[in-house]
Amino acid sequence: MCFPGPGDYRLTPVVFSDLTGLVTRLKADDKTTPNGYVYRGQVKRHYRSWPPEPYPPIVKDSYTFDSLVSTGYRGIEDLVRKGKKNDLSANRPFSRTISYMRMAISWHAFEECERRLGVKDGIGWLQRVVAGGQDGTTKLGSISQHYGLQTSYVDATEDWRVALWFASHEFGNRTYMAGGKAFIYQITIVALEEAERRVNAMRPQRQAWEESKHVSIKDTPANLAPRASGQKGLSLVNFEHPFLLAWLVQLGGIKLFECDRPAAPSPEMAPTSQVVPSGDPMPSVYNDIRATSHIPAVQRIADDYINYQFQGADQIHITLSDWELAWADFH
Repeated sequence: MCFPGPGDYRLTPVVFSDLTGLVTRLKADDKTTPNGYVYRGQVKRHYRSWPPEPYPPIVKDSYTFDSLVSTGYRGIEDLVRKGKKNDLSANRPFSRTISYMRMAISWHAFEECERRLGVKDGIGWLQRVVAGGQDGTTKLGSISQHYGLQTSYVDATEDWRVALWFASHEFGNRTYMAGGKAFIYQITIVALEEAERRVNAMRPQRQAWEESKHVSIKDTPANLAPRASGQKGLSLVNFEHPFLLAWLVQLGGIKLFECDRPAAPSPEMAPTSQVVPSGDPMPSVYNDIRATSHIPAVQRIADDYINYQFQGADQIHITLSDWELAWADFH
């Protein structure tokens, strides 16, 4: 397999004079290729170079991209550039232990939510998800990411209207940001699958425990975790791999749309009530779970549903440092 050569893979944006033009384009593409795209909305555009000096590169030459990596991973790369870490494997949040711990935390959160609401339909859904193997583990980690758990996954959505909301709102306080630029990344699913296939075929250069893939969480029970289902969420896994985005650009599978944000929100955007539902019970559950007193409950779930697969040192034993890392803010 020929690897993508080094160079500048930053996207040339398709610029629209106003939001109406952008919406017209998104609707037309969606009509031409229904369910053919995933989207990511941003209020700012970031760039990324690989490798982040002084990390010893897996490639000798440099690559420059639009930065489409998780905030946690971007934070680790920032520490590398500042000389505070000498490699990207040290305490990385996507380690094997942390990945399985995400699943156990998600399971515990659903148990807690069921207990508080007095419902019984979440655990059955969880059991079906976990039966899906590694994709199930990823899905549970993705749900937890929507409520504050640190992961290396990149949030995306299957709904361009949700992407428009993220391209025009401050997520922390849910306020609309008038003026400035809205950025929408549109990724063709067929090209994404091909780029993932190529990265996963690289051995041992792939250098990541989890394979490159995209996992949907839109089927999450809406009564328990409506933020995940309402956003029609989708996680891009191992998207930080430098070759994946390079291949995606070469395949013509990713576009960047840009326009000025209007003075007021557009009705074409998903409403805030869909993206961040006010009655969502999960935020308070996850806020409580962050306390270290919940470690024994999460360890019990790891013992019951994970450790039976492994022997000895391969079993998951959650330490305080693991727990702190799972919730860490690298910025």
